[in-house]
Amino acid sequence: MLFRPADETIDLRGGKPNIGKFRLSVTSSENPKGDNLPANVRRILSIPPGDRTKEQKREVFSFYRTTVKEWSESNSKTDDLMREWPYGPTSLALSRRPTQRETRIFKRGDWKRPGDSVTPGTPSVLHPFPADLPRNRLGLARWIVERNNPLTARVIVNRIWQQYFGAGLVTTPEDFGSRCETPGANAGSSPSTSNEMYTGVSKSIGQSSR
Repeated sequence: MLFRPADETIDLRGGKPNIGKFRLSVTSSENPKGDNLPANVRRILSIPPGDRTKEQKREVFSFYRTTVKEWSESNSKTDDLMREWPYGPTSLALSRRPTQRETRIFKRGDWKRPGDSVTPGTPSVLHPFPADLPRNRLGLARWIVERNNPLTARVIVNRIWQQYFGAGLVTTPEDFGSRCETPGANAGSSPSTSNEMYTGVSKSIGQSSR
């Protein structure tokens, strides 16, 4: 337990709210005074005024205006207006590492048993990865929409066929592997028609990716 004056206790064993965080300060001064300034504001104030940036000056003033009682009404109006400010949507983004991280195959999926080192690449059973493309997400995207990619156009055509006729040329649109049905096994499909669609979509993909 933690004890406070007047025998007030805070139970840390459960059943009551816990303390998020606390700080203990020790001093030998007879008249101790606490620092009411936030750490970031105190750090900025230690910088000479002429060397402070606009953002730092704005941060100091943003704290200062909350300490002036005469400005309390104006502060409330300002805060209300800022809540109505139409902030744009945000999203997480990835940045490229300065040096590429080493990636290894885990033996039997155990991360404690790293195996051979691997580098970015594509399946050898498909068309080769162009030598002039970077081995990153941009290069992979361009490799996917290349005109000689045997899968991209077929997946698109299969989805279109499924929307029009209820079933795709490949009846398992989520699986184009070696265990799926032979394309065109369902009624209503024509090899010549599907090949023409493959060729047309492949050409349009190749032109739009340039």
